[in-house]
Amino acid sequence: YKSRIDVAAAAYVREKNQYAALTGWERTRRIVKAVNPPFGLKVQDGKYVINRDPYRDTGRTVADVALEVAETFLAYGAKLPVVYSLMQKYGPSQGSRNGDDFPRDRDKLRKWLRNPKLRGHSCYFGNRGRPMVVVPNTHEALFSPDLAQMIDLVLERSARSATPLNTYPLMGLVYCERGYRDWE
Repeated sequence: YKSRIDVAAAAYVREKNQYAALTGWERTRRIVKAVNPPFGLKVQDGKYVINRDPYRDTGRTVADVALEVAETFLAYGAKLPVVYSLMQKYGPSQGSRNGDDFPRDRDKLRKWLRNPKLRGHSCYFGNRGRPMVVVPNTHEALFSPDLAQMIDLVLERSARSATPLNTYPLMGLVYCERGYRDWE
């Protein structure tokens, strides 16, 4: 009997915590409050601002290093050489929290490059199946629109080239008379 009461109490506490978390994030979305800044930005007075603090002992600002990451990505056109070259230049991560240092692997670099916050938009992740909410033009962008567009083009090109083309040489090139690909 006692175990059933414990289970019921635990279920009640879980539902109460879920409700509190949902209402807290709803309020954060409503007031467009800045949370979880990516590398290159910081939160100041509830808003995102470009992080002009010094980056380690390099004599450069965090924003300068963030722009260097993006420009190095455009120069190489691939994610892995960017990570290797920047790790050689700045050394390994020093156990920093999320957002305090540049991304150190390919997947994190891709997510960082596509982050709407770096383009001047605030974004809040949906929960319980709801999509991500993006509030446009809420702060100064670290990436200019031209830089962001070039990054998107290179990421799209690298995603397309990563698909295996050896299986069917004409895959994606042959369409029927209605404009559909041959395998659809």
